[in-house]
Amino acid sequence: MSKLSVVYNKFNRGEIGDNSITRDDVKKVANSATLMRNFSPERLGPMSYRPGMEYHVDVDIETRLVPFVKKIDDKALLAFSDDDLRVIVDDAVVTRTAVTSSITNGTFPTNLSGWTDNSGAGSTVAQFSSGGRTFAKFTGSGSTDASLYQTVTIAGGNIGAEHGLRIIVETGPLRLRLGTTGADSSDITDSTLLPGEHSLVFTPASDVTISFSTSTKYSGWLESVAFEAAGEMVVPTGIATANLDDIRQHQSADVVFLAVDGIKQKRVERRGVKSWSVAGYRADDGPFNAINNASTTLAPAGLSGDTTVTASSAFFETTDVGRLVKISSAGQTVEASVSAEDNGTGSIRVTGVGSSRVFSVVRSGTFSATATLQRSADDTIWEDVTTYSSVGTTSFDDNLDNANLFYRLHVKTGDYTSGTMELSLVYAAGSIDGIARIILPNPTSTVANVQVLKDFGSTSATRDWYMGSWTDGSYPTSTTIYEGRLFFAGSNNIWGSVSDAYTSFDSEVEGDSAPIKRTIGIGPVDKINWLCPTSRLLIGMPTEDLTLRSSSFGEVLTNTNANIKDNSGQGSAPTEFAKAGQSIYFVHHTTTKLIRLFYDSNSDSHADEDLMTMHPEIASVGIRRIAVVRQPETRVFILLTDGSVAVLLHDKAEEVGAWSRMTTDGTITDVVSLPGLTEDEIYFVVTRGGVGRLEKLAKFSETKPHDSFQNYSSPGTTITGLSHLEGETVGVWGDGADIGDFIVSGGSITVPANYVDVTVGLRYTADYTSNKLSGYVPYSMTTRRARVVDIALVASNLYGAGLSVGPDSANLRIIEGASGTNYDQDSFPFDGNYQTDSRVHVQATAPCTIKALVYGIRESESKATE
Repeated sequence: MSKLSVVYNKFNRGEIGDNSITRDDVKKVANSATLMRNFSPERLGPMSYRPGMEYHVDVDIETRLVPFVKKIDDKALLAFSDDDLRVIVDDAVVTRTAVTSSITNGTFPTNLSGWTDNSGAGSTVAQFSSGGRTFAKFTGSGSTDASLYQTVTIAGGNIGAEHGLRIIVETGPLRLRLGTTGADSSDITDSTLLPGEHSLVFTPASDVTISFSTSTKYSGWLESVAFEAAGEMVVPTGIATANLDDIRQHQSADVVFLAVDGIKQKRVERRGVKSWSVAGYRADDGPFNAINNASTTLAPAGLSGDTTVTASSAFFETTDVGRLVKISSAGQTVEASVSAEDNGTGSIRVTGVGSSRVFSVVRSGTFSATATLQRSADDTIWEDVTTYSSVGTTSFDDNLDNANLFYRLHVKTGDYTSGTMELSLVYAAGSIDGIARIILPNPTSTVANVQVLKDFGSTSATRDWYMGSWTDGSYPTSTTIYEGRLFFAGSNNIWGSVSDAYTSFDSEVEGDSAPIKRTIGIGPVDKINWLCPTSRLLIGMPTEDLTLRSSSFGEVLTNTNANIKDNSGQGSAPTEFAKAGQSIYFVHHTTTKLIRLFYDSNSDSHADEDLMTMHPEIASVGIRRIAVVRQPETRVFILLTDGSVAVLLHDKAEEVGAWSRMTTDGTITDVVSLPGLTEDEIYFVVTRGGVGRLEKLAKFSETKPHDSFQNYSSPGTTITGLSHLEGETVGVWGDGADIGDFIVSGGSITVPANYVDVTVGLRYTADYTSNKLSGYVPYSMTTRRARVVDIALVASNLYGAGLSVGPDSANLRIIEGASGTNYDQDSFPFDGNYQTDSRVHVQATAPCTIKALVYGIRESESKATE
């Protein structure tokens, strides 16, 4: 005895795992699938043949894509590969054009010939060699510039042509000015170049003068400046292939801050659509570790400029290059060489009573100038005390017992005529915290070469010193921007910059703007995989996820209220998170689960949701990367380690969490998203034929049914530009119809007619297999024998013979549909057999949207029934 059941299928349940199929008591199992590959489920229920992927450029196989978004219509992709950065704008790599313009002596091998020294009094530029490399070394006086310039002749053929200017700065910063009116002119650009490599573009209309300068007393080293050769713009990064997955980044305007496990922090800077730099991240005032508690003393050889620091015992390591050191002096000495007006010394702080307040005022040199001793209660607003116009040393006692006051020597505007006035204040009491950076050549165990960033207060040896927090082995592994601060995190520490000052960690800043430093005391000391800015600052670690939060919700985070709280305790893999509104998606530490974090107002913390509950198997090979798009619907693209992609259609409000798969003829190695005007954009790095290719998923609203495709408008019968598909059999889609298959030869194919809208690329197949067809009746169908006897479907955008249905992939019936029209016709017989596991398989090789499948199912009460 049997009966007929008519059942209806929608597709926004997606694919579920084998272990979930028999749970027909669970609502989500109804309408689910056991395979949804290259079909995209939609929130309201249909599924569509996924969009194809458009080929744009070849890239390295191992490429890490980082989004750059200045605004919705001004964006780029940063393509990191082995020690290289390429920039992709408008889906093309930024390139340079050939020019014949040249720069004389741009590497300074023996001298500065070809350049003109325009330095002010007391400042110098000299040729300099170190470690087999040569530089132009700029040393300012603090009040005048060390300056060098060269006027470059732009020949007639190069007028109006883009010139790429490559500049390498070893230490700095250096100021670059490009102009058309001689030395220091800047009508083309005026930029500050940090240590790093800079690739800048300008288009000259006449001869151009290139000027470099600095006023700092510590030197800036210019290694080279030259016009670039034609070809792709490639900037070295120091990030090897093995570290590409470790890149963590956050963008602020035209700067992308980078933290990479085991590598000094970096910043990628944009000065124009085609002008980019990779520079070292610099904070000149911190952060620092705790004060020294060992017996070792440190002694600077000088108070300012380039000098050395000597340790009393073996201390320095070669890996300390770039590290900060802060030394607290015994006594206070400030000095300055003044060769211009409105310049002078730093300040000393005078305290105590009687003779303990006496300090020395020292003037030397050959000059015609007047120095004014000035006093301040806050080191900001100054009043004049007395003046000095001659050489000499004078003791000064202000007789202001118990007052805490600041003093400085300053040559005011109008008080300088000529010469160099050497000024200093020497006070035996108090202390000054001086800061320096260790530079090349590599330090010995007891002596380090340094550049003084904040003048030291004494050259005497002292035990009161602090080393910078960041050095080889302790560089931050994560970064983000949250509530106006740049945060770095690594090991068991997290640092937040001074508010709205992304390059300052100055511990002397007071109040709510002061920098933040916290030690993570929860759980084991572990690597910090990511920092996520949301309603709270989330911290992803292998063993747990934490929150850096203020005392109450909505209160701005400060140094006094910041505290770390435990969160879900899931733990994360070393894979960057993806964010969609207030939902945060991250990879579980097992690498096989996708977890969602969201704010729970009931607990005032972030709760977690395991998004793999119904399909734990889909990511069993491991997750490598995730990316999210919000438009047209929220989809999480999960790159798996086998080179395929799992896709989650997610809408918590509609209780939609539909998994599907995306495969192609190749291996996918990266995925990233960018916002779009109508639909968000999703990019992939795909290896095809041993070559890496950047490909972008077509819009869901478009009909682009091939992978690695090129799109043409009225190309004629001979279609070129297909060299990336040489020797491949490609499908051609022309004006809404399948034109057929062709073999690419010589980068082209020939089609039988002219078409207006043509897409050429690699075909792919979409497959859907239903579940056990259970859950449609109020009782369990598990182990019951049934067969599908007929089937009907409702579809749209159905093209030709591109859709087939059957009991499995080997037994399919083609559905004939008029091109581009809706399909809603009578049911037709279905060749199903009685079995305990009856299913329906759908296969598509062309665009289609399936809105519904209707099955007629006949159940059997006897195993003998056929």
